[in-house]
Amino acid sequence: MINPAYRGKNEKGIGRKDEKIRFVGWYCCDGGSVCNQVYGSDTNLDPYGHVDAKRQPMIRLNFGGFQIAAIQPNTDTWDGGVADSTEVIIPKLEASYRLVLDNAFLDFQGGYQTYEITDTATKISKNVDSYILAVGGQIKFDSFYLGADFWFGQNTGPYNYNCAADDDPTFDGSTFVENDSLGYALVGGMKLNETFSFELGYGYTEAELDQAGGNKDAADSYYVQSTVTLAPGVFFVPEIGVIDNKKDEDGIEESEILYYGIKWQINF
Repeated sequence: MINPAYRGKNEKGIGRKDEKIRFVGWYCCDGGSVCNQVYGSDTNLDPYGHVDAKRQPMIRLNFGGFQIAAIQPNTDTWDGGVADSTEVIIPKLEASYRLVLDNAFLDFQGGYQTYEITDTATKISKNVDSYILAVGGQIKFDSFYLGADFWFGQNTGPYNYNCAADDDPTFDGSTFVENDSLGYALVGGMKLNETFSFELGYGYTEAELDQAGGNKDAADSYYVQSTVTLAPGVFFVPEIGVIDNKKDEDGIEESEILYYGIKWQINF
């Protein structure tokens, strides 16, 4: 989702950072809470409950803490070997608002996308409607901070949402079945001193087809890490965590990974 925290960052386009309208080449769509999981090239719990609608070209309007954007839509097909065609009428639409308090902030975010899919064999057409609603935020107490995200939506796979669970609907050429999904993330940390800081986080997501007898496909992840700063812009991050893909919608047990390692980074 579009997020005021990233205004003027990770952008390329036309105009200055303080302009009201931006023609953005791509944008870092992210949740309200701060999450620093470094596994998998900085996963940040994104597929496991953290709010993340991925990067897409957009035109965005900013005013105050409110943002609204028209975004390049994403279209998926589910054909089982039959070639389907799609038609887009309107762009994907997203909006966000950040409420800033003394030592905290709250982000409220939402998005909607629709397009038509047609089975070229049966000539049957269906509308693929997707939406996302999310809330996230963070609060600080001196050297401690706590953050959380929660989101839910429908057909978030075609929306191009970052979700580890199978969040695609199904279309067999005649019957279209919606998919409902949700996720949440909890993160806490503290800065011990200028050298050492610590963080732990947990994220969970699930998705389920909206039909009788449907099973949930779920996944979660949790981690503990410490950031060790050797000099300004020079640090390393030892981290240990778990990626658990649980059971899929067919009840089949999927992979569970215990990982550990160290990331190091130098900022120039």
